Amino acid sequence: MKENFENSQEDILQNIADDLSTINGTCTEIKESQLNCATADDLTNMGITITSAVTEKVDDMQTSIETQTQTVSEIGSNLTSSVDDLKTEITNKIDNFTANPPVQKLEKTIRIAKESWQVYLAMFISVFTFIFFGAATIWQESRIEKSRISDIKYHYILMHG
Repeated sequence: MKENFENSQEDILQNIADDLSTINGTCTEIKESQLNCATADDLTNMGITITSAVTEKVDDMQTSIETQTQTVSEIGSNLTSSVDDLKTEITNKIDNFTANPPVQKLEKTIRIAKESWQVYLAMFISVFTFIFFGAATIWQESRIEKSRISDIKYHYILMHG
């Protein structure tokens, strides 16, 4: 602290404030250095922990990869043998199919006796039904057309009174 007895009360307070800010800055520097020291130790410990964890995980992954590689290799060999067996079986089946075995040809003819009265009855009913539905369609169309013409006439009369 500066010793100056000639100064006024305001100057003394100013000096005290300056000294306090200097002390505060010094305390802050001490805290930062302590914090940095603790952080460096923590970083060292964290680095060791991370390194051991990463090494452990890499070893686990390597073991897993080796196991999976062995499994895939076994599956591949099983698949190759299965495909070879299938190829052999298909080749045998095609060879057996193309060996030109004796083929017996069947011809089947269905005939209706013209002497049967059921045939003539069925044809007569079919023709009669066709003619009936054709006539009914024409008759219905003519009724619809007459209704249209009647509607037109009715509307014409309504429009002209």
